[in-house]
Amino acid sequence: MTIRHRSALLLMAATLFAASGNVAAQYTEITILDDRYSTDLSTKINGVVYESPGSTTTFSTAATQTRTSATPLDSSLVANAKTFAKAAADMFSVATETSAYPEFALNEVSNFARADAETNLSFSTLQDTSAGLQLEVIGGGSFYSDGFVSLFDRTDNQYLFSYSWESLSVPNYPPPPGSFPFTWTGVNSAFLSLETQLESSHIYDLKLHASTNANTDSQYVSLQVSGLYPIVTPAPEPETWAMMLVGLGGVGFLARRRKERTTVLTSREAVEVPSSITGRP
Repeated sequence: MTIRHRSALLLMAATLFAASGNVAAQYTEITILDDRYSTDLSTKINGVVYESPGSTTTFSTAATQTRTSATPLDSSLVANAKTFAKAAADMFSVATETSAYPEFALNEVSNFARADAETNLSFSTLQDTSAGLQLEVIGGGSFYSDGFVSLFDRTDNQYLFSYSWESLSVPNYPPPPGSFPFTWTGVNSAFLSLETQLESSHIYDLKLHASTNANTDSQYVSLQVSGLYPIVTPAPEPETWAMMLVGLGGVGFLARRRKERTTVLTSREAVEVPSSITGRP
């Protein structure tokens, strides 16, 4: 191998090392295939204003908001200063908060605030593994909240688990059939630790949902799952791409120079006349 060949290979190796060395590799358990986030908020107030003896005016203030996104959501909705709904949906957690305080000066008849947040995450694993998952709910033990967490094996078309709590009389988003109830470890908290067998050839759907419903009070609930970590595949930075292009260009330039040099040598050998013909020593 000539010096030029070794130089070309070293230049290419340095370029590829620079392309991979400027980004920190992260080793994680799962590959995210699809993630969807949604929030659904609504507030409403009905009341009566007594303007004078025998004269009243009814009023109603309402607002709704529904959002879906491929990125995490943080939504809020205020119908007036006394009614508030907020929902947040992240990759492995959802949280909701509502408040509906009566304003007696306006003689409100009723008020209502509701917040829903949901995350639906599709993923696969790098290898067959027994994954340890922790499920935690905070603030869900109150009367005005419900929610669930489920893991569905899309390949086998079956639920691996589903756990829920239903404090609301009519949930807007019912949990999957056959869900097991959360066992509350405290007045407003629950925790579960699970071992789940996951296969690398399967696709799984992890769904988290939390709801709150406040009536003349404030409520808060959060649900999260830990034990799964997404793989991050970082893109090379602009300067890394520049170094790579320069390196590949250098390799091409050296190859072209070598080809031109070989062509010139071949041409010279073709026109060389033997000394036996010219008589020159």
